[in-house]
Amino acid sequence: MSSVGPTSGLASSGALLDIRGANFPPPDQLPLLCSVGGSTTAATWISPGALQCRVPPQASGADAAAPISLVLNGGAPSQVATFAYVQALPGSGPQFGGIAGLATGASWATLLGGAACAAAGVVLFMRRRPAGKPGALAEPPSLLDSHSTYGHGGGSAADSDGDAADGALAEGQAQLKCLRGAAFAAALALGGVVLTAGGISGVVLMRSAAGAIEDGSAPSMVELVAANPTALSLRFAAPPAPAPPMVSYELQMTTDQSVTYLAVYAGSEAAYDMQALLPSTAYGFRGRYVVNGLPTAWGATVSYSTLAATAPLAPAGLYPFATSVDSLSFAWDPAPPQGSAVTSYAVEQRESRLGKLQQAVRRYTMAPEARTHVAEGLTTDTLYSFTVTAVSAAGTGPPSVPFELSTNTADAAAPLVSTPPTVQSATPTTLTVLLGTSSSPSNNAAVLGNQLEALGDSGDYVLLYSGLEPVVVVQQLAASTTYEMRCRAINSIGAGDVSPIAPLLTADPSVPGQVSGLVQTAIYVDRALLRWSVPVSEGAPVLRYELQIGPEAAGVTLTAETNELLIPDLPPNAVTAVLVRAVNSVGASLPSLQRLVYTSNPAGQCTNPTDAETFNKGLPTFQDDLGACCAPCLGGQACFSNCFRDLHPYGAPCMECFAANCQCSGIQCLGQCIGGPSPGCDACVIEKCSGPFEECSGIPEAFEPGG
Repeated sequence: MSSVGPTSGLASSGALLDIRGANFPPPDQLPLLCSVGGSTTAATWISPGALQCRVPPQASGADAAAPISLVLNGGAPSQVATFAYVQALPGSGPQFGGIAGLATGASWATLLGGAACAAAGVVLFMRRRPAGKPGALAEPPSLLDSHSTYGHGGGSAADSDGDAADGALAEGQAQLKCLRGAAFAAALALGGVVLTAGGISGVVLMRSAAGAIEDGSAPSMVELVAANPTALSLRFAAPPAPAPPMVSYELQMTTDQSVTYLAVYAGSEAAYDMQALLPSTAYGFRGRYVVNGLPTAWGATVSYSTLAATAPLAPAGLYPFATSVDSLSFAWDPAPPQGSAVTSYAVEQRESRLGKLQQAVRRYTMAPEARTHVAEGLTTDTLYSFTVTAVSAAGTGPPSVPFELSTNTADAAAPLVSTPPTVQSATPTTLTVLLGTSSSPSNNAAVLGNQLEALGDSGDYVLLYSGLEPVVVVQQLAASTTYEMRCRAINSIGAGDVSPIAPLLTADPSVPGQVSGLVQTAIYVDRALLRWSVPVSEGAPVLRYELQIGPEAAGVTLTAETNELLIPDLPPNAVTAVLVRAVNSVGASLPSLQRLVYTSNPAGQCTNPTDAETFNKGLPTFQDDLGACCAPCLGGQACFSNCFRDLHPYGAPCMECFAANCQCSGIQCLGQCIGGPSPGCDACVIEKCSGPFEECSGIPEAFEPGG
């Protein structure tokens, strides 16, 4: 099993889990069950690599984190993930990523201070008071608090929706507002959209039962870019403006009029190519966006058809491999089929007399797997022209480019001596060699290739290359070394005499290239683990690395045998500059660009040995896991902790620092981050939340995990 998703959703749930892996048995062989929080249902077998399970609603009094387990053939449950239930606002439900929470008209009337909101959606608008201004809210209300937190606007002006005008909101106030008709439908298709005007930021949070949009009722999100008989190039339509950053896309396909769907793509690219399809066949596709880790409703299914199969393309790569006085042998590369398999090849042969091709054509039909042809019964010392055409059930393709070849004369001989090979270019470890050419007497058979030999350690010449190419790259050589090489030409009679021996010299070794890719991969109170890329060092291996710690005049120099070093004895809660040089037998490289390494604050909650080790081990997936747990929880500390603890088991005091950071980003940076990661979101989190997190955890704000 490789992945399970999504791993969070509403307590009312009904979410569909996609379980990916390999070798899942069909239900008629071994029954598979899904268990979520102790509630067991049958798994839907999609393919050997995919299962689907429905998440039940959260049971009364049950934990917010429900284990997800697979049960095979009545055996013991095997936990594969954890599903975090997220609580909706009372009397409503978030419309965030297509998760529908329904409410009665009475609930909406209460929330909107008596204003009717039938057949419409609800948007939360908030205007923030600048930090430091007298009377500013110390902490804006969390989105997971009671709905009573959100009052009516308090202004006297009213807009066309009948509730308070956006501009009437005082700084620090919040308002629930109706968004009707096409505007709300477009917002739902986005699965959570930030609307900003005049300092007001609005987030689609809820929809009424009358305004709910089900899977398939939103416009299609999938467009056709190009088609051929066996492939369809698809892309996702640009989301309606204003569009939040899209984290990823999901695509499903159906071949049975939308009865069943098969997941075919999930990723961050908006374009996808469907390959290995059948010609003249209609396929149904539906897509959805995934925003901030939560999916929208599926768009309407749209049908696209592959093109009808056409004749194959022309074969290419015709080349000779044998000649005689009365026969010619050649080969070709297979012809690309265009939706219909090649059923045969047709070879046409023409004879050239007095420099002109004759009209008479001799034709041969070859099997579809054929890649060579031997033309026999030919005239001595005569030029022939050949073409190859591929045939399929869809038709006959175009012929190949004509290929000409002569039969041998009766007294044909091997090629004459070649000129010596020469060096086209040299490095300390490679030689690019231009092979010599052979003179061709009138009675010579056609040259079919060349050979390159070099004098070996045993005193015998070793074959390095035999083939058609006139230029050969010889690798894994020693620097500043002369290699004795010779070449010869080959035809159907045999190999010609070898050329004179040529001394070919590799270049001198050089100092290593500049060290790059410096990354701090672990942080401690008094140490830092630094890693870097191994530089190119042609002709002489890297012997060691020299690290300059601190200023060159006052710092210390350390030596590393490999491209990683745990730098000891650093001051706590400090920043230290490091330079790295690579050294080989020739000398030292240029110094790397300066890298700053950080140590943590011993007074922080996350710098004790256990939590520090947890933090460093989790660095490769830290940012992704942080986003995956924080975004769906909308700032809720308990929700975040339940999710993040499974991935990074910190102690309780340290976990509180991370949970508070998530809540801060969900509250202070709601407008910038609701659509997913973005430069604006990052800047807001750094400005509003990084300082308190550093003070709590002891991890420096400037330290980039894994960077």
